[in-house]
Amino acid sequence: MNGVLIDRKDVEAFLIDEASYLNDGKFNEWLELFTEDAWYWIPSNKDHYDPNAHVSIIYDNKERLGERVWRLQSGLAYGQEPQSRTRHLISNIRVLDQDDQSI
Repeated sequence: MNGVLIDRKDVEAFLIDEASYLNDGKFNEWLELFTEDAWYWIPSNKDHYDPNAHVSIIYDNKERLGERVWRLQSGLAYGQEPQSRTRHLISNIRVLDQDDQSI
């Protein structure tokens, strides 16, 4: 199978679960999707490819994500009154092989 460890259907199912958890406010379930060595990175510019060299919107490890979840659930996230609504579109999913070629 060309050395592929995960297929497009698995990636799609993961993204749908993640979006569902976030949309439904199930932040603990969302957090459990991450391994202990995971990093959640949202670059601030499309040309930013290194979170250590560029400003990021978010660049958190799982512990820091857990702090965000705690704050949202504690009632102390005053910027979330009213709570932000989320909407997710999941499309054009591609799984690349190690040589960055579509499979």
